[in-house]
Amino acid sequence: MSKHSQFPSNDEVKKLGAINGVLSHEISNCCVAPMKM
Repeated sequence: MSKHSQFPSNDEVKKLGAINGVLSHEISNCCVAPMKM
């Protein structure tokens, strides 16, 4: 198996996915909370 820098490993993809999920969740909370007030 040769490593290609342009193709991230599955572990990195999962980490990025988790980070993106947390960020989008935080952003949606930040955007929604002020509207409810």
